[in-house]
Amino acid sequence: MGSTAHQPFLNTQDEGEFLAVDSWDNLEGIQQLFSDPNLAAEFAKLFEGQPEVTIWAQSGWMEY
Repeated sequence: MGSTAHQPFLNTQDEGEFLAVDSWDNLEGIQQLFSDPNLAAEFAKLFEGQPEVTIWAQSGWMEY
């Protein structure tokens, strides 16, 4: 679907907080995955509420 990387993080102050940074090579794959009701059902098994999902683009600034 276009996923190229997945980086999971836990909050060091509260390990119940989870952040995932996913990289994709196309917008359509992201939209298809996160509009799938099966994904929402799986999230519901892991978390108390639905995740906040936002889509960001690279800034083009220098990386290191």
